Amino acid sequence: MAVVDDLMALYDENEKLETVPINLQGMFESILSELRPLFDDKQIKTELQCGLKTVFYGNHVLLYRACFNLVENAAKYNKG
Repeated sequence: MAVVDDLMALYDENEKLETVPINLQGMFESILSELRPLFDDKQIKTELQCGLKTVFYGNHVLLYRACFNLVENAAKYNKG
């Protein structure tokens, strides 16, 4: 349920969150690195192609958690 609350906080314009420029390439490299044991265990190959390099104002922690969760779930429930 915490992920849903985090996503709602990202969406809520009235929520006062720290916003900083976010390097998407670096963020996804970190996510893939953290999840490498899961990918290896499930024999999933990954490739990162990030055309958009920076999000100009976002909450790094919440965006990281949301994207981490999406990538982790994609790996966990991969039927490949």
